[in-house]
Amino acid sequence: MSDDGKRIVELTIGDDPTPYSDCIIEWRDERGWNCNETGKRYSRTHKRPKVKKHYRGLVFHELRHSHFTRRLANGMDIPIAQAHGGWIKPTMLLNTYSHPVPENVWASAGFMDDLK
Repeated sequence: MSDDGKRIVELTIGDDPTPYSDCIIEWRDERGWNCNETGKRYSRTHKRPKVKKHYRGLVFHELRHSHFTRRLANGMDIPIAQAHGGWIKPTMLLNTYSHPVPENVWASAGFMDDLK
């Protein structure tokens, strides 16, 4: 289902879209690539229709983000996490793979009470 409650249907070129007028249609060519209704594949510069992908369960790459966020939140050194993740520069780890952890945000704000 999409955000507006419509069902998402994948049709291949040549299929009749008439019975799916109340659905969001994602067109696929014979190889399964996303394309428009004429069969032309989307290029990187072409704006694709905004359709939210719906996954069941977790995607493996999401676990990588969670893993390194938790490791850094629990005190792992940045160079060690960088080596485990295989990044050349630590900026990729810090800008992309580390996210604020709510418990640590509230704990860091609590030290202000001790400064009185």
